[in-house]
Amino acid sequence: MSLITQNDQNMIIKKIESARGSKCLPKSDTLLFFLAKYPSKPSVIIAIIKIKKEELFTISFWISLKFSLSLTIKNRAKKINPSIILEKVSMLAMLILSFIFILKRFIYHFSLIVKVKFGINSNTIFFRNLLINIIGAVMDKAPFLCYQYFMINFEKLERLKEFIRNAKKAAVAFSGGIDSGFLVKLCRDILKDNLVALAVDSQLMERENIIFIKEYCASINVNLRLINLDILRFPQIVDNGINRCYFCKKAIFTEILREAGDNGVTYVFDGSNADDVDDYRPGSKALEELKIISPLAEVKITKKEVREFAKIIGVPFWDKLSDSCLASRIPYDDKITTQRLLQIENGEKYVRSLGFNRVRLRNFGDVAILEVGREERNKLFSIEIFDNISKYLLNTGFKYATISATGYIRGSFNEFIKNSGGVSYG
Repeated sequence: MSLITQNDQNMIIKKIESARGSKCLPKSDTLLFFLAKYPSKPSVIIAIIKIKKEELFTISFWISLKFSLSLTIKNRAKKINPSIILEKVSMLAMLILSFIFILKRFIYHFSLIVKVKFGINSNTIFFRNLLINIIGAVMDKAPFLCYQYFMINFEKLERLKEFIRNAKKAAVAFSGGIDSGFLVKLCRDILKDNLVALAVDSQLMERENIIFIKEYCASINVNLRLINLDILRFPQIVDNGINRCYFCKKAIFTEILREAGDNGVTYVFDGSNADDVDDYRPGSKALEELKIISPLAEVKITKKEVREFAKIIGVPFWDKLSDSCLASRIPYDDKITTQRLLQIENGEKYVRSLGFNRVRLRNFGDVAILEVGREERNKLFSIEIFDNISKYLLNTGFKYATISATGYIRGSFNEFIKNSGGVSYG
């Protein structure tokens, strides 16, 4: 068989560039065309087309479906050249091996699903997604057939479930976010009535979040203990030094441990995940000192995986945006007061009511600096919206209201702190 000519290489590259952005579908068509021409050079063709390893099995399975349909429908009444049949059958053999690989992964992951007993909701989601992918492939609509599903690391989920089972009885510190929310749901599924959710109601928590915590725990029949805490009675927190988060976490989890003990619970879980290890989080030191357990971090589950698992087990807010306490909007060394916290909470609530999803209102005393999601900044370019926001913020006590041109960038200030040498905990 002749080698691939330079002209054919150029043709392949041109075909790919013309279909840029269409992901797997044009790659599969290109692969099919040139494998028919050079059946003995699959590795060379794959290298030229730049097919990634994780795409190869998806593309191969999609081609096998398309090829089977074309043989059945298009060539049924036609007389086919025997040499063409032999060529395509040899190619189909390679595709069948890829299909077997995908089938094996399907059987493996399905057995895990049955083993860990996800329940009706998760099984329904699984079969729905699988059916959509298969139908989509037949209709040339699913270039990444089942790829996203098969890449989910169910081994981690199984290890997490085993970790929780071994505790037998536990309390989860529930902040209202997706990490601790996922943990509450999973612990409820496993531990049943041997779970208690603990939430702290302080000046640093938004009222809407407290309401959300109560409603969610009631919806899944979780025993919730709400702890009222005057967080501003601690001078180190009011002073808002660079170690504020450390003192805040220590105060909050000291109360959580006390409440857990009163309910006969030894193990207290929090929702820290594997990604939190790399961020600037002085509060983590307090958790270590108090021996709070972080199951997600222990099993090395990332934020992305938390959302994937939460969706599978039926957590309705699996895509909820990350948030932080109201004190994080006040610059370090500026004192925290009840008035400033209320300005932040009410201001952010008002801006969200205008249709913005990600909102941060930085409180610099007399100056308010509004940040919205970077992808939402274009919605600000309206005189009416400018006027409404500035009028509302000025009425809450600010003298000046400004808008950040860069928008909200998660962890940008933490990155600055980390690069400046970190912090000593006291």
